[in-house]
Amino acid sequence: MLCSFTYHHKKLYFIDRVRPRIKNLRSKSKPSASEVPATSTSTSTTSKRTLSTSIQKIVKKQKTYNNLSSDSDVPLDAYSIIQNNLLLKLLSKTKCELCEKQWDASSPQVQDSRRHDINVRTQLAGHLTGIRHAGLKRICAALNLPPPLEEGRHNKHDKELLQVVRKFANESMSTAMQEAIDVAKSTDITVSGDGTWQTRGFSSKHGAADLLSTCDSPKVVDIETCSKTCNVCAGAKSLFQLGTPEARAKYDQFIINHNCGKNFDEPSANMEASCILRMFRRSQKKYGVRYVKYVGDGDSKTFSKLKKETPYKGIEIQKIEDINHFGKRLKRALEKIKRQCGKTMLSDGK
Repeated sequence: MLCSFTYHHKKLYFIDRVRPRIKNLRSKSKPSASEVPATSTSTSTTSKRTLSTSIQKIVKKQKTYNNLSSDSDVPLDAYSIIQNNLLLKLLSKTKCELCEKQWDASSPQVQDSRRHDINVRTQLAGHLTGIRHAGLKRICAALNLPPPLEEGRHNKHDKELLQVVRKFANESMSTAMQEAIDVAKSTDITVSGDGTWQTRGFSSKHGAADLLSTCDSPKVVDIETCSKTCNVCAGAKSLFQLGTPEARAKYDQFIINHNCGKNFDEPSANMEASCILRMFRRSQKKYGVRYVKYVGDGDSKTFSKLKKETPYKGIEIQKIEDINHFGKRLKRALEKIKRQCGKTMLSDGK
């Protein structure tokens, strides 16, 4: 990882060393007045109009730097540093005063991989923010940066990235579970849960739920997703509809060999309860613990499902009401009574 330059570092290297070198190089390459050919005003105006916007900005900055003295404190902007190849060549020969490492404009490669760190982090950021490849292209265009990886390669690396994310997510959840066991001093612990959907209105094709520990710093201990569709199955249907023997053979091969992403056939409103029930049932096999107390919102079907389909034999799960949801439901009930009985005279005449 590259060291960040402090303001003092910038002042020493950019002002005291870089600018004098640029000025000396330009003074050597700058022709004298006798060598400059005479051109008409109309010709120079026409050439300026044909220059692109980026070139005009660079030329403007170069004129500004020619007029600066070596001890000037005028800061360099990022646009000039990125666009000016001369600056990049000079910076590549500088060293950091803090770590004494040579400055490198390129991104380091990921260990045991040919991919660069900046590409991996950019792809991960696209998923975390929900903008994916199309959004990354727009951001790079707005910042005048090189575009991200080609979309085909980007999607190909998604599978590799997913495996790495799953690995670190499982490690993080295992650590959180061990912390919850240490705090409870038992393998019978209390968890809280909640669910979400991809779209609102209980018509979503995808949903997810998670369980959190109830320590002073709650952490995620398990996650589960529900999906009513599978992209591979949907794409394979186009082969089946062709009707040819070759197409049907390929369809059968796809269906048999792929890992189907569809794992839910019930109404979307039941996704949260089903996900949490799955996590309860696998807790003993996954962590060796039992979730004996559940903190949830009272307006969901989760606790009724846990009570009906007991995940542990001989263990009745206790319900703990979330005070925030309890207060919301109590307020809603009082407002309903007010609407129904707002104009009704009470027994005390009020």
